[in-house]
Parts: sequence; structure tokens; C-alpha cells
Amino acid sequence: MNAPKSPKKPTLPTTINADDGHIELMDITPEFAAELLRRRHPNQRALKLRYVTELAEAMEQGRWRWVADPIRLDGDLFVIDGQHRLAAVIKSGITMKGAVVATVTTKDAILSIDQGRSRNLNDMRATRGQGVMARVVSGAVLAETCDWSQWHGMPRELQLRTIEECPFVAEMEELAKVSAKNRRATMTVGALSGALRCIRTNRDDAMRFFSAVFSMNPFIDGQEVAMARVLYVYLAESKATSYSSEDRVIEHATKAVSAYNHWKTGHVVSKLLWKGGMPPKVVG
Repeated sequence: MNAPKSPKKPTLPTTINADDGHIELMDITPEFAAELLRRRHPNQRALKLRYVTELAEAMEQGRWRWVADPIRLDGDLFVIDGQHRLAAVIKSGITMKGAVVATVTTKDAILSIDQGRSRNLNDMRATRGQGVMARVVSGAVLAETCDWSQWHGMPRELQLRTIEECPFVAEMEELAKVSAKNRRATMTVGALSGALRCIRTNRDDAMRFFSAVFSMNPFIDGQEVAMARVLYVYLAESKATSYSSEDRVIEHATKAVSAYNHWKTGHVVSKLLWKGGMPPKVVG
């Protein structure tokens, strides 16, 4: 018996017309991208150059994916959506093959784009069949891996890969569960990212120390650990601070590593200091 034939793929038109505009499939070369960008909408938002660089690098490395998001023009053929992709095509020198270009003649179309809810990291994980991850865990992994800088602007795909490649995600989730059992718990992205840096050096000792910190129960092997208490008291008090997000993450990471180092070396201090800069080297 002959095997059933696969259904024939339909032939799609290169142009689709609608009452409020039309859609075309076309290749966008760097030259064409430059021509389009010369007609940016006068009220277009400013280009984020770092994002353009990230897209260009993804194109150069073959990581950028065609997902049918259109380059949008309004009725006057001004670019109202897609300027970062066009700028990345110019920067990378790579032609965007089969790009969807939508001309939208609806009045004030620029006011209606990008109004939907964007997918968060857990939404993206769900598309890969992965479970929900606490934001403090994903944030700690990303912050520590990036040396506490530029992790907020990291592309989603790179965030997912960074988390997947971290060998200590299970330990991070274990610490998050320890914290969740205590309503007064003071776990933060910065403190947990500092814990991750310590875990990379000495998993067992770091897990013992930070389990005591995040459970707010400063006892290890039946002995009270002063530095665990100092750290969680600081974290509790720091909720009222007005640091910027990045500074706060770095300070919490610094003080988490410092408290661990003091415990490992047998030193006790009553106050954890931070004069700026990155966390200290972890004591083995």
C-alpha cells in the first residue's frame, strides 16, 4: 500500500490587500532599510542604540528568527514600527529575507501599536514546556551571570539560554522555597545573586549559610551564626532605601558575599559596608 501523500502546502500571495491597507513580503537589504529609515515617523520614539547592537549581533550570529512581525508604515509611508530591526539590518549588513511589510492607512495607526501585553520570561519558558520560575530566581541568575550589569536589557532568548546553562538553578529555587516559608523573609535579587556567586565556589557551605539567612533562623549545626543575623537584619532594613534598582542589586550582592566571607574566615562585624564597586572575591 502506498503511503499517504503529505498535503500540498498552499501557495501564499506576496501581497494581501485589506480595507485599511495592504501587506507585502519582500527582502529588505541594508540599502532599502536605510531608505525606509529616512522616512521615520516624525513622532517616532528614540532609537535605543544598545538594542540595535543586540539585534545586529543576533543577525550576524544567525540567532535572529523570522517570526512574521511586520515592519509597519502608515498611510504616508512613514515607518511607525520596526525601526530597530531596520537599523540592525544596516549595522549588520545582512538582508532581512521575506520580511513582512504592512502599510496601515488607519488614521493615527502609530497610537494603536504595541498596546498588547508583552510576554514575560515565564510566558517564554512555558513555550518550551518549562515550569514557572520565581522572578527573584531568574533575576538573580541573570544578574550574577552578567556581573550585575546590563541584565535588564538582555534579549529574552539570551535570558532563557543563560538560565538553562546555569548549573545551580535548583539550588536557587531551593533557597527561594526556604524564604517563601517565612512571611518576614527578606530575599532579594541582589542577595540571591550574591549567594549564587558563593555557591559557585563552595556549594555546600554557601547553601548552609544562605539557608540560615533567608529563613531568618541564624543557626548552622546548632550554633548561632552572627553574620547570618547581620545580613538578614540589613536586608530587612534596606526595604526602606531609595537606591536605584541596579545599585540596590549590586549593594545587596556585595553585602551577601561579604557576610559569607566573614563567616568563612571567622570574623564578625556588626555592620556591612559598601563603598561602591562590584562584590569582593568569594572566600573558598
